[in-house]
Amino acid sequence: MNGYSFPFAMFPLRRTLGQSDELNAVTKLVKNPEDLDWAARRGEFVGQSHWKMHLSLAYWFLIVMRSDAVPALHEDSKPGLVKLQADIDARPDLLHLRQWVTGQMNSAQYAATPGALPNINHVLYRIMCQADFLCVHPADTEISPIPQWKSTIARGLVVDEAGSMSRADFYALWGNCLLPCFLFGDPDQKPVVLTTDETDANGNLYNRFAADGAVSPLKYLMATGIPVFRLQDSTRR
Repeated sequence: MNGYSFPFAMFPLRRTLGQSDELNAVTKLVKNPEDLDWAARRGEFVGQSHWKMHLSLAYWFLIVMRSDAVPALHEDSKPGLVKLQADIDARPDLLHLRQWVTGQMNSAQYAATPGALPNINHVLYRIMCQADFLCVHPADTEISPIPQWKSTIARGLVVDEAGSMSRADFYALWGNCLLPCFLFGDPDQKPVVLTTDETDANGNLYNRFAADGAVSPLKYLMATGIPVFRLQDSTRR
């Protein structure tokens, strides 16, 4: 995190990526705390990762586990994180994990301890449960453990760029939960529609629902009569 400004009381968790990315980040940063650009140097034969250190799940993991690579919690930090840290400090079953993160044990030694990987996942999930909000891509809401967080902790949804979002993605996010939902965006911005009137050799449309797909969730819900707040003047130039 460049500059290391710490949010008081509020605990934002920036976009969480796949569990493997967060685990890789924890492993890389425990081995070499200065290697913040590890994700950009994984090679051309490895899938590209958009992982960033700032406010990531791995970042908060290192803070709670008292790594020297990140700032420490202080009196203005969220009470839930402080309590979680104290609980982890007192648990004998997480002693080896604490020793590994703080440099008292190397990675090979830690890997040989009982429950090495489950213990990391356990702490990551408990940290996620303390988050005031998660920033995720719609598709990531189907990746464990985010569905559990959404069903047990989330109290609302906020969608940015809703004018370019597909309704299928929106329904996957909002469907079967009916959480309070706020959508932001330009209703005239066209969603991404890969095919419109293209046909095969027999004249059959590849996408028979192109017209329906061109209606964003923002425009669709506006048409139902939900309250809309329109920006009169933008400060963004």
